[in-house]
Amino acid sequence: MNDKYVAFLDILGFKAWLSDNDMYDTNTYMKDYSKAFRETWDSEDTEGIFCYMVSDCAVLHTEDVDKKKLKKLIDLSIAISKNLFSKTGILIRGAICKGDFENITRSESLLNFNENIFTGKAYVDAFVLEEKAKVAGIALSAEVSKDVQKYLMNYTTVELKDYVLVRYFTIDYLLNEDVFEKFIELAVKAKWIPHYHNTVYLALYKNPEKKGIFDKIFNQLEKTDKNKKGEQTKEFLCTAFVEEVDENYKKQLCTYLRKKILDDTSTVEKPMD
Repeated sequence: MNDKYVAFLDILGFKAWLSDNDMYDTNTYMKDYSKAFRETWDSEDTEGIFCYMVSDCAVLHTEDVDKKKLKKLIDLSIAISKNLFSKTGILIRGAICKGDFENITRSESLLNFNENIFTGKAYVDAFVLEEKAKVAGIALSAEVSKDVQKYLMNYTTVELKDYVLVRYFTIDYLLNEDVFEKFIELAVKAKWIPHYHNTVYLALYKNPEKKGIFDKIFNQLEKTDKNKKGEQTKEFLCTAFVEEVDENYKKQLCTYLRKKILDDTSTVEKPMD
C-alpha cells in the first residue's frame, strides 16, 4: 500500500490572466508566485512533505498517512494560500484526498527531457475535487474530513454538498483593511466570478460580525468606480444570483437589499398636502 495524503493547489483565474496579459507580465506574475510559494515552504515545517510545482499548480503529498503529517499538510496549504494572497494577490483553490499515490519518475536524467510522473487515485481525486470547489479554500474529501474529526484537529470548516471546506478566508482575515481592498480589486478584475461571492459567504458563515459586510462591499465598489456610473455595483449584483453562487448568500443579499430599500424609502420626506 502506498497510501498518502495528497493536496492539489491551483491558481484561481490563471486562464483569464493569460488571455489579458502579455508574456512579459505573465513571467513576472509567475516569478512572484514561485518566490512567495518558496518563501512559505522555507518558513514552515515541511519534514515528511513533498512538493512538485507545474505551471500554476502544485502537488503536495505526505510520506504516509500519519496524523501529524496530515496536520502539517493542511497547515502548509493554508499558509501557502494566505501568503500568496498577501504577497501577490493570487487566490488559491485546493483539495486534499487520501489514497494511493506514487511518483514513479525515473532517477536518471536525459538531455532536454524532464519528467514528473504521478500515479494513484488520490492524485486524480484531489484534482477532480479541486475543480468542483467554486470558492477560495481547501476542500477535504469525506475520508480526509473523517480523519480530521477523528484526530480532533481544530480547523475552521464548513460542510458543503460534496466536500468539507477548510477556510483560509475567515471573517477576521477578510475584514483586514488591506486584504479586503485587495480582494475587492481582484473580484472586480475577475468580473465577480462565483468563487468570489462564495468566498465572501463562507467567510461570513455562522459569524455574528457579518452585519455591515455588504455596506463595506458597496462602499468599496463606489470608491473604486472610476467612471462613477455604478458599473461595478451593477456587475456585483448581476453576478451574485447566478447558479453557482450559494443560495444562502443570495438570500442574505436579498434581505440586505430589501432592508436598504425600505430604510431609504422611509427617509424620503413626504410631500405636503
